[in-house]
Amino acid sequence: MSKLKFNELQNKINLKKQKGQAVNYTYRSAEQILEHFKAQDSGWEIILTDDISEIGGKLFMKSTAIARDAEEKHEAIGFAELSDVPILKLKAGGEKKQMTEPQWTGAVSSYARKYALQGLFGIADVDVDELELQQEFIQKKERAKNQPKPELTPEQKVTANIDWVNKKYNPEIELIKSWKDMEPDKALKAIKEYAEAMKEA
Repeated sequence: MSKLKFNELQNKINLKKQKGQAVNYTYRSAEQILEHFKAQDSGWEIILTDDISEIGGKLFMKSTAIARDAEEKHEAIGFAELSDVPILKLKAGGEKKQMTEPQWTGAVSSYARKYALQGLFGIADVDVDELELQQEFIQKKERAKNQPKPELTPEQKVTANIDWVNKKYNPEIELIKSWKDMEPDKALKAIKEYAEAMKEA
């Protein structure tokens, strides 16, 4: 008889993503999930198997994760595309494979197993706090988009117009200086006349 019911085991295996030493982002791997499972001493057994399947003309690693005890058995599957080994471009020129073929197959297998284990234990691919951060970012972006843009001051309009004319027609420095010394309204009028004259030239 297992020490934990399966739904209790699922709750205990709800592992959050962790930050690795060599990377600046959080992640969750099949190895981390398995280590966390073993630490529970739950009385359950995990079996992982791999198979290669062809779907739509592409090869995929199909991993099956099975959790069983003396009375129950639960399983889930995960897929990861078995594509060609990624090619890295070297700074000194030339190209190099990111890893060997066996290493790449092992990496794809680990990825498929992660998805199978996440499905088995009901682990969301996005953590709750990550989802909250994403939603907060989206909401801030929407609020910023809906806010009216502040009206430019006359001086800012002159600066913006000078930048535009300078990029498009490259006027003489003395001419730019003269616009900057004018009153904003006169400067804007002078810049507009200059642009129209250059357009007709």
